[in-house]
Amino acid sequence: MNKDEMTTKEVSRLIDWLKANGHTLEDAEKCIDYISGEQPPKAKAKDENG
Repeated sequence: MNKDEMTTKEVSRLIDWLKANGHTLEDAEKCIDYISGEQPPKAKAKDENG
């Protein structure tokens, strides 16, 4: 396997870490899409207080 590729176990652990740190499954999917070069990052919309 190419050292630049993530294993299924590594992806699973990444998702677990993101969820444990307050991210949603949707956030994890967007993160993986970004890492794989599928989509550019998008900034979250600021709320009224931010």
